[in-house]
Amino acid sequence: MDTYNRRGNKLMSDLPKDFNEWTLDEKSAYWDEQREQERGDRQGRLDQLSKEQREAVREAYNAISGALQSLHECQDLWMSDVKNLDNSMWQLRRQFNLQED
Repeated sequence: MDTYNRRGNKLMSDLPKDFNEWTLDEKSAYWDEQREQERGDRQGRLDQLSKEQREAVREAYNAISGALQSLHECQDLWMSDVKNLDNSMWQLRRQFNLQED
């Protein structure tokens, strides 16, 4: 079983034993395969979400991305960005049963 750190990177202890002896091309091919496998795994989990849940996640991503872009470019946050973040938070809360008890 693979072990990952907080950033989602595979721990060096989980690499094949002779990894350090591989050529650069072999290491590159290994990481390409790992990325494709992980991407496929993530896509499989995403496909299990309902259409509404996927839309809520996409909306939240877009709202966060837009707000961060405004912050980086203008060092300011537009009220429309705040509205989008608020709407996205409520969609996520509703779609993933994140209501506070």
